[in-house]
Amino acid sequence: MRGNGAFSVNTPSGKGNSGAVPSGIASYSATDLRSDRSQKGTSRFAARIGRRSAGRPESRLGERGSFPTDRSFQVTCDGVQWFVFVDCSDGFRYTFGPFVGELRVTANCPLGTRVTGGGVFGS
Repeated sequence: MRGNGAFSVNTPSGKGNSGAVPSGIASYSATDLRSDRSQKGTSRFAARIGRRSAGRPESRLGERGSFPTDRSFQVTCDGVQWFVFVDCSDGFRYTFGPFVGELRVTANCPLGTRVTGGGVFGS
């Protein structure tokens, strides 16, 4: 499995694109479905989504997603370079990736928040 497990883009302020600060740290775990190898990490990118969802980025991937708990979004996907996002009740979208290959990824919202949406984008 390749990929560094974290995608980082921030404004110079380090506070995302709105000046607001996320409520905590969002985390993920990923399991390669072919080799059974696992990795864990945190999101270093959070974008403010405001009152309305920022929408679902375009995806050409055949992902299968679910919401196993109030705090997590789980997706199984296979692709060349793809990212997972989770929208949380603190008003932020947390992004994880890039991921390569067929993996099952669980994205967790920060403690004290819940999932309001989630998805995958990439190719």
